[in-house]
Amino acid sequence: MAAASSRFCIWGTGICLSLNNLSFLIYKLKFFTIMRKKYLSALLFGALLFASAGTFTSCKDYDDDINNLQSQITANADAIKALQDLVNNGDYVTKVAKNADGNLVFTFSKSGDQIIELDAEQVGDVLSINTETGELMKNGEPTGWFATKNVEDKNCIKIGEDGCWQLLQDDGTYKSTNIPVSGVTASQNTETQEWTLTIVDAQGNSQQVVVPSAASVMKDLELMGWIDEQDIIDGKLSLDYLNDVDNDNKKPNLTVKYRYITTFTLKNGANGEKAPESWSAQKDVTKKQVLTTLAANETQLVARVAPADLDLSTFDFTLQDSKGNVLPIGLNKAAKFNGVLTRATESSISLIPLDVTSATYNTVGDYTKLFPGDERVYSLVTGSNNRSTYGEFAVKAEEYKDLKDVIVTGINPEGTIAEGDAGSGKEGDAFILDLNTPTVLLFNNDGEADDYSEEVYDYYVVPADEQAAKEFGFSTDKKNGTITLTKSIDLVTKTGLELYVYALRIDGTIYKQSVWVKPSSIMASAVTLKAGEQNITPIFTDKGIITDDGKTQFTVSLDDMFSQMSDTDKQRWLSSVTGANAGITVSDIKENGQNIPKLNNKVNIQFTDKDGKLCGTDGLDNTKAAGLLLTVDYKDGTSAILTPYKEYSMTVSFLHDEKEGTTPSVLNTVGLTVTPTLPKLSDYMTKRAAYWNGNVQMAYFDDPSSSLNPATDKTLESKYDMTYGFTKLGWLDKANTCILDINFSLDADQKIGDKKVDGSNVVITNSGNCVNTITLGTVTTIGTKPFGYGEELNVKVGATYLDVYKYSDYDVTKAQLSDAAYKINVRSALEAGTIAPADGTSITLTPSGASQMMQITAKDIKATAYNLDSPYNVFKDVVRNGKAVWGYNYINNVMFTTPDDKLYQVVDKDGDAGTSAEAIDPTVDKGAITAESYVSLKGRNTTDGTQTTIKVTVTDWYGYTKVVDLPIVIKKANTGE
Repeated sequence: MAAASSRFCIWGTGICLSLNNLSFLIYKLKFFTIMRKKYLSALLFGALLFASAGTFTSCKDYDDDINNLQSQITANADAIKALQDLVNNGDYVTKVAKNADGNLVFTFSKSGDQIIELDAEQVGDVLSINTETGELMKNGEPTGWFATKNVEDKNCIKIGEDGCWQLLQDDGTYKSTNIPVSGVTASQNTETQEWTLTIVDAQGNSQQVVVPSAASVMKDLELMGWIDEQDIIDGKLSLDYLNDVDNDNKKPNLTVKYRYITTFTLKNGANGEKAPESWSAQKDVTKKQVLTTLAANETQLVARVAPADLDLSTFDFTLQDSKGNVLPIGLNKAAKFNGVLTRATESSISLIPLDVTSATYNTVGDYTKLFPGDERVYSLVTGSNNRSTYGEFAVKAEEYKDLKDVIVTGINPEGTIAEGDAGSGKEGDAFILDLNTPTVLLFNNDGEADDYSEEVYDYYVVPADEQAAKEFGFSTDKKNGTITLTKSIDLVTKTGLELYVYALRIDGTIYKQSVWVKPSSIMASAVTLKAGEQNITPIFTDKGIITDDGKTQFTVSLDDMFSQMSDTDKQRWLSSVTGANAGITVSDIKENGQNIPKLNNKVNIQFTDKDGKLCGTDGLDNTKAAGLLLTVDYKDGTSAILTPYKEYSMTVSFLHDEKEGTTPSVLNTVGLTVTPTLPKLSDYMTKRAAYWNGNVQMAYFDDPSSSLNPATDKTLESKYDMTYGFTKLGWLDKANTCILDINFSLDADQKIGDKKVDGSNVVITNSGNCVNTITLGTVTTIGTKPFGYGEELNVKVGATYLDVYKYSDYDVTKAQLSDAAYKINVRSALEAGTIAPADGTSITLTPSGASQMMQITAKDIKATAYNLDSPYNVFKDVVRNGKAVWGYNYINNVMFTTPDDKLYQVVDKDGDAGTSAEAIDPTVDKGAITAESYVSLKGRNTTDGTQTTIKVTVTDWYGYTKVVDLPIVIKKANTGE
């Protein structure tokens, strides 16, 4: 039986629970993830996030529970870590609610919704106190039970000894609600504002975990002052405007300019048209309500909060004096100020917009008396009674007098026009609107006289003629105050569309005004054609030869532009009569957002059809246009104009010619972007696998026969053509003009021994057209090797494109050069090969009678070059130009040497016996070998089976030698011959 005191600790959390507690919770609540939301069991939610309390005892054997627990913890290791990270990040709850599935949802500021899923038999509830009435709310619904509203330093809700929820009363005692504590309940502490999760099992045992809320983590809240639309300039907020005691420029007291609505009146209405009893458009207004200019002037409170990352938008605020009197001002949701602060470095500033409330008053005096008129100050108060510091400004109310007539004076945004202005809104001079662009109306501000736009509280728009509205594709969004036109019309016969604007002034006067609008004749489009990254590629003749004009071409589709047009507009655009029939202009060319004058007049654009071919001989036939071809100068002489890997943007205007003899006008404009790039180096640098060992190029000297001059018998220079290592290296046109020149160089920092590879001892020569040669020098003394021979030398790669672009100048291609670097090992194929007895062990020689003469022939020796699959003959075995020579062209000389002339001697072609000699030449008759070459040895009177060696020295035309001591066995002379 498991001991009742057994405990289980979750590693890394410092939290321990009784096994009874754990087994019960794991049985009841489970952890899993559904879609993108994180579902937490009450166990892990409590144990991992916060603290645990309460133990249970029982006589049950918990082995099965322990095993189940271990498997769950193992399976959910990643989830546990995620929860630990959540806590370490200092997250807090902004909302707790019960969802439609009956589960509890804790919404965290950073981590979003964390859902506690309950089993079917469990009940979950959310309990809170209504701060205005003191009533206990259960899942947002009233219970009829009330707590005191007069105590702020004690928690108003707790669990009583009777197992029911109790509420604090005015006399300081707690009264039972008779609502039992059961299932899983989230309740908010009215003193600390923390949430407590209480879990109760069927036996009445409970466990509680505490979850911090936004209000509970708030350490400090300061009301710094107020600002309006004039105080934020270019995204900068100066703290000079705020209530700094040492600031002489601080804002004066806040004056609320208001009007009390007694009735609605209509001006300029049609016969029989009456004013409404209430107003509903972007905003709702009723009689006996008070309207102000606070929102129109963008009046906002400025608050500073600690901790700095606390989101004030989760709070509902009121402005209250020290006695709890609330000002009749609406405070909208706070928003963090992300602009630039002057005279401050803190990032904890939030702005709270001010507005009207929906409250109504029997008399205007009922409203104004809420503004005492003295110099009292106010603080921000949250719904849970968190209070800020008091702002150092008073708030007063003042009736708005001398109101002006309401007039529509402009639109935003203004439509696209070729010249002049966007119209006045009058018949014959309609406001110009861009198609498919939601547009708002502006009032009482013509940019010349005083601005009285603050007097207009709201407006909405209706068409004067519904049929005409359909022709223009007119629509209006009443709740956002926007109007939109979606159809082009015949601009010659249609003067525009008449609209009726109803604008509500803050005193309840509704102004009706006729306004005319029409679509821009320029088919405005906010679309940007994105050509993306495209290689700078030269233009070739039909014979594959590069032109010398320094131009490149890019392409881009017109699909994005056409997709933004209605079918009618697209057909209009493609028409040879009404469309883009007068050419294309380019302006406002920029490089990474900066003006680039050097490209002025260097970009030409033509139309291409769906197959990418020019539309018409000049590429200006718009009727089949599906794309654009940009021809751009990439260089000017020897200097580059285009810079690779920078984005070029430009405005492209399509022109329309109404009729012959008139000046073309702009039909529509689009943005266009393209990012020139250089060809990827690896596409023009392909290795020939047979020459590589990993990333090391095995550079064996080439067949020297084409370079030999037998008359001079001169040792050749140790030189290697590095291009042999590649099937593709660089880019040449059909006339062998180099487009992409790839060159190699040595790493001057590399050392062999204590000596650097600095170019004085090993040289790589670039002769242009991607031809690279490495030279080690010339062997001056047979048997020696020049510096760098047989070493893995570091090779750096360089590339120049179109004579003006060096790959080392750009980060992207610089990385490609680094990736392309390799090593080269320069060697003689002969010196790197092998020479051995043909049978693999030794050469057996038998003297021919008393003369003691012996011969070694080709059948006795097997020689191969470096790859072992290329055997050659160390004896002259072919006839060229009537002379016997070595078939392996690399061989310059072969010498045979005895290690001990007391054992045997080598006989030369003249019959003289000595220590060294060349082989006896073969017999040549009529251009053919009739008797093969051999080495003649003269034996001594040695015992049968004498073991010794013969040194074979093969020298190639580069001066490198292969020296091998071949084992030989000298048998007793065959006297029977």
